[in-house]
Amino acid sequence: MMMAWLPATHADYYKRVKNRVETLGTVYDGAKLGWVVPKYIPESEISSIEDLKKPEVQEKLAGTVDGIDPGAGLTRLSEKALKDYGLDKYKLQVSSEAGMLTTVDRAIRGKKWFVATSWSPHWMFGKYELRYLNDPKKSLGDAEHVDVLAHKGFKDENPVAAGFLSRMKLPLSDLEAAMFDAQNTSYDAAVDKYIKDHPDQIKAWLGDAAEKG
Repeated sequence: MMMAWLPATHADYYKRVKNRVETLGTVYDGAKLGWVVPKYIPESEISSIEDLKKPEVQEKLAGTVDGIDPGAGLTRLSEKALKDYGLDKYKLQVSSEAGMLTTVDRAIRGKKWFVATSWSPHWMFGKYELRYLNDPKKSLGDAEHVDVLAHKGFKDENPVAAGFLSRMKLPLSDLEAAMFDAQNTSYDAAVDKYIKDHPDQIKAWLGDAAEKG
């Protein structure tokens, strides 16, 4: 499994299997859930979820937080955040990922204010200039690391593959840029481009296998 979000998001699942798996490595750090705004909104106006309580900010945002699917964990946490921060005059606009992205795209084209639920990594950070709002109450959780898990004994059974997976690390910004490329082309094309553009990194991932061709 290439994407175990720990220590919090997948904690319940990990707890059930932790005695039967081993961690091969961390693919990337800084995975997180949160609320984002476009960078053209001055930080002096909105830097924290707390700032959404300002009457003038609420008016410009039309009292709306653009959300995603009703069953998503991010939706549940966002509803909690509204309560934690006393944002009783706001409505979480439950929609879908596609619906949220359409709203974000339209707002950015018109340079309008918005706040949307989001997560990293996501290709939207490769396309748009966005920033997370500070979440001092940690209602939406902390940044996490994304690990590679395998059944116990995998390292002994597959030392070459285990070595490769333990060395495979991606800066979050690189991953989001590649995800954006994949949206515009295809996943295969984005992978080919990443390999071509990062030969030294790929060589480091391969280790001894790179020397053997």
